[in-house]
Amino acid sequence: DGSKQSGGRRIEVAALTAMPKALQQVADDLSAQYLITYTLPDGVKPSDRLNVTLKKKGPTLRAPTKIADK
Repeated sequence: DGSKQSGGRRIEVAALTAMPKALQQVADDLSAQYLITYTLPDGVKPSDRLNVTLKKKGPTLRAPTKIADK
């Protein structure tokens, strides 16, 4: 469940010959990532919910289901 909880994904490699393809998938994922941050305006109460939508078809949104308390 680690990859699901962190917002990532798991790539299973059944044979050593499949390793280059799996590593290329990881490299492609890393090179296509964006980091989105936001700051609440003064006076706005923080919430434990955030709604993010994608207008463009094709991209996948990966995000943790819960962010650990700091």
